[in-house]
Amino acid sequence: MSDSPAFLAAVAAFGKLQNPPKTSKVNAGAKSYWFAPLPEILDAVRPILAAHCLFVRYQTGPHESGGVLVVCEIVHGSGTIVSQAALVCPGGTNMQLVGSGLTYARRYA
Repeated sequence: MSDSPAFLAAVAAFGKLQNPPKTSKVNAGAKSYWFAPLPEILDAVRPILAAHCLFVRYQTGPHESGGVLVVCEIVHGSGTIVSQAALVCPGGTNMQLVGSGLTYARRYA
């Protein structure tokens, strides 16, 4: 596996990635924190991934807990998945809460 084109592409791309700047602030009562918004994260990583024949995709579906499973995959042009992360966000009928949870899960995955 370590000499597969997908693995070598991932190593090359990940070596060029940097943590995106935290440009948005949340004030949550006594606590506040800065974070990188999802569109800025994707804008930062897409060109580097594409240059190495890689792309990011998200898949969602129901989770046994009643929440929504979010799976983030880094995929090589050959179809090989070279990285995968999964998180569960809240489900329910409050679509604003579900949407916020999906964005949060995508950002952290």
